[in-house]
Amino acid sequence: MILLKTLLLSSLLFIAYEDFRYRALSLYAIISFFLVAVIYAFYLQSFKTAFFSMLINLVTLTLQLAATWLYFRIFRKNGSGFINTKLGMGDLLFYVPVLFLFSPLNFVFIHIGSLLMVLIGFAIYGTFVKQVKTIPLAGGLSVVFSAAFILSWILPGINFYDDMFIADILFMLQR
Repeated sequence: MILLKTLLLSSLLFIAYEDFRYRALSLYAIISFFLVAVIYAFYLQSFKTAFFSMLINLVTLTLQLAATWLYFRIFRKNGSGFINTKLGMGDLLFYVPVLFLFSPLNFVFIHIGSLLMVLIGFAIYGTFVKQVKTIPLAGGLSVVFSAAFILSWILPGINFYDDMFIADILFMLQR
């Protein structure tokens, strides 16, 4: 299990390095991350559970991407060329392995939270350090996911394959 965690963390950090440095991802990085993510998912849960979680996550991500495309199509009057102009192909391919790494409810919360962290982080970076023309989304998400996985490995109560973790947090907030 230590080897699998090390490979997962290494592949995420390699993607972050490539995206920050070159603003592109190699096919090698995506394929290796995919293999590690799938093995990691099937090691920690049954094939059936991992597969259905991935399908639900895929539907969720597809709806989010469709809504984003629709926003650009209606309000910005530019929906053509959405891929590689607004969202890079590497960013899109990065999501394929990520779909295997979280249960559906965890995916929604972690995905939204990590997108907000990356956007806020680059807004601050652009304000105080250097203006950026493009945001290395896959790289930023890789850093956030790396930190999240390290926390889940250190703190025993965090399990990204169990939606009860998020449900417990939501119920605690209602009290």
